Amino acid sequence: MKLIGGLDDLAQKRALKRWDRIARSAGALDLMSLRQLRMQAADLRHRLDDVIHIADRRLAEPSGTASETPAPRHSDWVWRPEGWSRALTPRGIAAAPSGMPMGHEIKLFHDCHRSEITLRQDANTGIARSAPYALVLDVLGFEGSFLSLAMDLPEAAAREVRTSHIFQIDLNVAVDHPIEIFARLNVKHGPNIETIVREFDMRFSPTLAEFDLAYTEIDADRVEKIWLDLIFEKPAMNRVALQDLVVSRRWRAEI
Repeated sequence: MKLIGGLDDLAQKRALKRWDRIARSAGALDLMSLRQLRMQAADLRHRLDDVIHIADRRLAEPSGTASETPAPRHSDWVWRPEGWSRALTPRGIAAAPSGMPMGHEIKLFHDCHRSEITLRQDANTGIARSAPYALVLDVLGFEGSFLSLAMDLPEAAAREVRTSHIFQIDLNVAVDHPIEIFARLNVKHGPNIETIVREFDMRFSPTLAEFDLAYTEIDADRVEKIWLDLIFEKPAMNRVALQDLVVSRRWRAEI
């Protein structure tokens, strides 16, 4: 279905002019008229919010199939977290406290006494987008020693994992100012936790980090849980747009 111009455009212009006049005169209205006007405006806003929500969702859908998630060759598991794959509620958190969840899979952690951190989800509507959504960190003052996003990997990531596996994090990111970003893979096996830290090469975007489990001491038969931390070094006065993130697992090529 397509909207038709002409009369629709004329009606839109008349409606905008009407609400412009109402906004200019609202300060002089009596309280009864103002109350009735507010009810009309709230009713209109509710419908407009519905249209915007549907438009954002539709525009964020990949141009191909909805299941398109890029994966390196020979991957036996691939995952794009919900922050980049579907609309979250809430869509944004201002003055975000430590431990605040963003959806069901992602949590923000920091040690600031006074948070000047905003985390929000934006629709990726650009032509060159890869994921339906992006996560954006806006940081003003930052007096803490760490800022991170933590996400639990699905159970399938730990299922039948072996030391001959390599995990890969593909990250598409844009920043206002240069910043160091690290990825830490945490593997719980029995009572122990193995951690591997890699730094993203921020000269490139997309960029990636690889975790070869051959260089760990994990007991593959006892792996219970795997989670990922994205760590942002000295994030003050910066905007970090995480435009896409994909985690994959593949077998190491045998020589």
